[in-house]
Amino acid sequence: MTHQLKSRDIIALGFMTFALFVGAGNIIFPPMVG
Repeated sequence: MTHQLKSRDIIALGFMTFALFVGAGNIIFPPMVG
């Protein structure tokens, strides 16, 4: 990437990472995820 990350990009990336973690963590850590 040649451009700096904008707040919108950081939020989008964070959300996708969180969604992926929850998707996998839901099987491994159901109590933590809820």
